[in-house]
Amino acid sequence: MLSLGVVVRVVVVSASLIVASGIAIGTIELPGAGILAIALASISGSALEIMGVPVSLDGAVISTNGFLAIVAQQCTAIELILIYSALALVCPVSLKARALALLLGIPALCLLNLVRVISLLLIGIGFPQHLDMAHLAIWQTVMVSAAFVMWLIWLRWAYNVERNDRLAA
Repeated sequence: MLSLGVVVRVVVVSASLIVASGIAIGTIELPGAGILAIALASISGSALEIMGVPVSLDGAVISTNGFLAIVAQQCTAIELILIYSALALVCPVSLKARALALLLGIPALCLLNLVRVISLLLIGIGFPQHLDMAHLAIWQTVMVSAAFVMWLIWLRWAYNVERNDRLAA
């Protein structure tokens, strides 16, 4: 018979996957996601201006040099962060280890996503014929792979810490 802990873990991960899928296909709109998209657009626009690219911002819409991009809810990587967080939270390790996964992993994913958005804007300006490939194939693969590898590295570390603590006791 399954323990309550296992059932809770399965439910949490399943719910996270369902919500993340809904966000990805646009059927679920998270409260505050629009603010995240506007913030991401603003930071990306500022980065482009630092690089010498003239930018015009209107909410989550960035336009520059004849190129227009809309930073949508799906561009914030919230689905990936949700799945990463759920996977970290359901692991049977200490609360400290899970908190560390969130405190390091979420900002790392946000920073990588910022690099993704800025690079896609630059590709859209300079090489618009390659934008779809970069956006839908390359960066999607990089983001998911990075989140999975980060989680695996953290998981290995967390289990080693737990094992060492048990051996020391």
